[in-house]
Amino acid sequence: MGLNYRKSLKLGPIRVTASKSGISYSAGVKGARVTKRADGRVQTTLSAPGTGLRYTKTVGASTKKKPPEGRAPVTPQAAPPVQQPPPQRRPADTRQKQRSSIPPPRPPAPGTAPLTVKGYLATVTIYPDRIEIQRKFMGRTNGNRSISIPWQQAVAIDFMDPGRMMNGHIHFVAVGDPRGLTATGGGNRMSAAARNPRAIMFTWQQREDYGKLQELLTRAASSARLSPPPPGSAREPSPRRSADEGLAVRPAWMVNGAGAVLIEGHEDLEVVGESHYQDNLWRLVGRGYDPAEHVREEVTAVLVTEPDNPHDSNAISIWIDGLKVGYLSREDAQRHHAGLLALQDKHRMPVALSGVIAGGGLRNDGPGRLGVFLRYAPKEFGLRHVFPPAQSGSMRSGMSDALATDESDETYDLAWMRDLPADDIRAIPALRRLLTLEQDPLSRHFMHAQLEKMLYRSRNAFSSALDEYDGVCDSHDAEMDVIRAACMNKWSHVPVLETYPQMAIRQQKAKNFAGALWWAERGLAIYGDDCCRQEAVEDLRQRVTKYRAKVATRLPHGEMEDSSNLSYKGDIGEYRRPGRHAKPED
Repeated sequence: MGLNYRKSLKLGPIRVTASKSGISYSAGVKGARVTKRADGRVQTTLSAPGTGLRYTKTVGASTKKKPPEGRAPVTPQAAPPVQQPPPQRRPADTRQKQRSSIPPPRPPAPGTAPLTVKGYLATVTIYPDRIEIQRKFMGRTNGNRSISIPWQQAVAIDFMDPGRMMNGHIHFVAVGDPRGLTATGGGNRMSAAARNPRAIMFTWQQREDYGKLQELLTRAASSARLSPPPPGSAREPSPRRSADEGLAVRPAWMVNGAGAVLIEGHEDLEVVGESHYQDNLWRLVGRGYDPAEHVREEVTAVLVTEPDNPHDSNAISIWIDGLKVGYLSREDAQRHHAGLLALQDKHRMPVALSGVIAGGGLRNDGPGRLGVFLRYAPKEFGLRHVFPPAQSGSMRSGMSDALATDESDETYDLAWMRDLPADDIRAIPALRRLLTLEQDPLSRHFMHAQLEKMLYRSRNAFSSALDEYDGVCDSHDAEMDVIRAACMNKWSHVPVLETYPQMAIRQQKAKNFAGALWWAERGLAIYGDDCCRQEAVEDLRQRVTKYRAKVATRLPHGEMEDSSNLSYKGDIGEYRRPGRHAKPED
C-alpha cells in the first residue's frame, strides 16, 4: 500500500491543493469551475445544481504515462484483426425530432373493430366514421378537452416523432388549424401540441405505439390515393341537400389539405341556407347539440365554387373546418363568382373570409338557430358601388364644417372634444356625463355620434358594449327630428348619418329584417331631399329594397306590411316596434 498526501487551502474563490502529484489551482463559483492540475492540464467543469447534469472539458498535456526509469518501453504486438459485428441500428434520435405529413387516409370499413392507442394523458380511438381523443383529468387541466373528429373534417395528418428529451404528437388537421405544432405554440394556444384538441402527444416510452399508429394511418393514406372514390362518395361534389350530406361533399383540394388565402374587409356578406346545416354548425362550435346555449364564435370560412351544381352553375358554397354550412344567395353568387375565380387564380389557392357563427338560445317559439355572418372587401372581388361622385370638398358628417365655425358660432360648442381622454374606455363615461349637461342639438348630435363610434370600437373590450351601442343609437334617433332642423338651419342640408346604416346592418346580422327595414326607412325619412351626399341615400334605398323582399317572404301569402307597425320574430332574435323607437330584444 503506497503513501498518499493531500492538503487544500481556500483563499476566497481560489483553492490551492498540494498532493503527491504536485500543486494544483482552481477558481470558480457553484456550477462553474476552472482547475489547473499538477500535470499541467486545464479542466473546465460546468454543472446545473440539483439536476445531476455536468459538462467537463480537459485540455493540455498528453494523458499517456511515462514508463519507469531504467525500463524500456514495451511495444505491444499487433493483435490479429477481429471482425466486428455490424453496428446496431438505433431508434430515431431524441433531440432531432422528425416531422412528416400525409393526406387524410381512407376511414376503416364499416363494421371494423375500433383501434385504441394510448398516448400521453390521452387515448385515441379510430372508428369507421370518426376519430375520438379522450383526455384524462390531468390532460384537461391546461384547458384542453376531449373531442370527436369526423373523418370528413380531417384535411391532413401531421406527425412529429417522440424523442428522449421532448414528446412527439399526431395532429388530425382541420381546415384553418395551425400546422407545425410546437411545445409553446409561440403565443397561439391552438399551435401548442398540448393545447390543440385535435392533437395527441406521445412520450419516448410510447414510441412503439406511436409508430404503429403512424404506420397504420400512412398505409391507409396510400391506399386512399391509389383508389379513386366511388360515385357519390365523400369526395365527389354534389348539390346542396341536407345537413347529413354536408359531411360528404368536400372538394378534392380540401381533402389534400391545401391552404387558403384570407381576404379581409369590413362589409357584410350574407350566407343563406344555414337552416339545412344546423348539425354541422353545432359540431363546429364544439358544444354538442344543446340548443339552449348562446353562441358567438369567430371563424374562418372558405368559399368554394360549384360549377356542376344542377340548381345554379354560379353556386358558391361556404365551408368551415371541412363542413359545409351554407351558400351565398343566388344574386350574391352571380355578382361574386367572377371575382372569386380571379382571386383564386391570382393567389393560386382557395379564398377564405373571416366571420362569426352566432345564435342559439331558447326563445318563446323554440330553440334559436345558428347563423353565419361573413366580412369581406367588395373591391377585392372587383365590385364597385355605382354612386354619383361626390363633389370635391363637399360636406360628409358635418364635423369638419362644425369645427371650422366653432369659435364664430355661439349656438354650439365643440371644445369638449379636446378634453376627452384618448382611451375609449375612459372617454365613454366622460361623454355620458356631458350628454346629461349639454342642451344644444348640434353638440348633442356630435356627442352621440362620437359615443357610438367608441362603443362599437370597444365591442371586444367589454361584453355590454354592443347593447350600450344599441341604446345610444336609439336615444340619438329620438332626438333626430330636432337635430335635422338644426342642421338645415346651419348648412341648408343634412350631413351623412352613420347611425341608420349601421343599425340596419346590426339588425340584418341578427336576421331581424323587419328591424333592418325600419332603420333604413327611418334614415331615408330624415334625409328627405336634403342629404349632402347622394350615395348615402342610394345605400339606404338599396337596403330598403333588399329588406322588403326578405320580410315579404316571411309574411303570409307574401303580403307586405307597413314598416311603421312591424312586429317580426326572426330566425335569430326578435324585433318589435311598439312605437316610434324600437330596438332588438335579446
